Amino acid sequence: MNDIHDNVFRWILDHNKSSRYDFTGSGMPFLDLEKYQIDMDKREFQSSVPHMDELFRERVAELYSIEMDQVLPTEGGSEAIQVASLYLNMNSGRIVVPVPEYEPIYRVPSSYGFNFRTESDPEGMKLSPDESLSFTSPNNPTAIEVRERMPWFLEDSGNLAFVDETFMEFTFPQKPVTLFGKRENMFTSTTMTKFYGIGPFRVGWLMGERDAIRKMSEYRFLSTGSSNALSLYFAMKVLEKREQIRKDVMSLVQNNRKRLKSWLEKMDLQHTPIDTTSFTYIFNKGREDASEMFRKHGVLVAPGRYFMARDGYRLCYLLPEEKFSDGLDELSKYYGGL
Repeated sequence: MNDIHDNVFRWILDHNKSSRYDFTGSGMPFLDLEKYQIDMDKREFQSSVPHMDELFRERVAELYSIEMDQVLPTEGGSEAIQVASLYLNMNSGRIVVPVPEYEPIYRVPSSYGFNFRTESDPEGMKLSPDESLSFTSPNNPTAIEVRERMPWFLEDSGNLAFVDETFMEFTFPQKPVTLFGKRENMFTSTTMTKFYGIGPFRVGWLMGERDAIRKMSEYRFLSTGSSNALSLYFAMKVLEKREQIRKDVMSLVQNNRKRLKSWLEKMDLQHTPIDTTSFTYIFNKGREDASEMFRKHGVLVAPGRYFMARDGYRLCYLLPEEKFSDGLDELSKYYGGL
């Protein structure tokens, strides 16, 4: 954690171009704008610019059946984590991150010098009254939902909490769902990078009670200050196509989940759930870690050390179906299964 240059993003960037099979991508490939007939109307955009932030918040609020002033647009999930961490730091005595966890969730408060600690027993953890929580659900990298990981959480609303819900859409609900509103003293975030595949647009949002959103909108002046109007415009166009996108993503994911389930059974590997996100976590079976997989077989996975996880690796399954199957065959060679 002390070396800021040793992180999961650097690991991926340093290896993905030379890998044969890249299992580190937890988000969909860039959305085919032509397929979904997503175009820019220049006149519409120009007339909307002065009100783009408000229009976007209205659109998100409608999707989640909440109020517009309970939504704050962000520059993707990364800014949401930064703003949320600052809010937790300013409104609690210490931030607690249950691990394993997505690296930025604990890296941000650590690197910024905030008072924080990690907790390795999420199910039985004890919090002091002035501590706050920060975590992902479904969890990245284990894909375990909060109701299973921390069954007490939704019943105990005494501590302030932030929940990153980046992968909630991969449960494929008919209407977008959130934990926001199911517990007091909680706010959430999501991003359009993973499920919708529009990472380059850098669009996400926070959802919280009005006072929290008002404060976070002020804290946001320390990061970007505001969102790019063009990004918000395109994001709204994409959200209009959510149902079609949901069906297409579900088709790919469900097919790859079936392949992965069969492969895991064949390899007799211990793993976490495969039906809640776009990845699973596979525990090492007396073998070397991700470095050997890459060196010997050109297979790239995300090592568990970057998530403060037990020895193992996160394997994402959003590759095209044929490429995914071929990659699993190569992993079988690593385990001696072929």
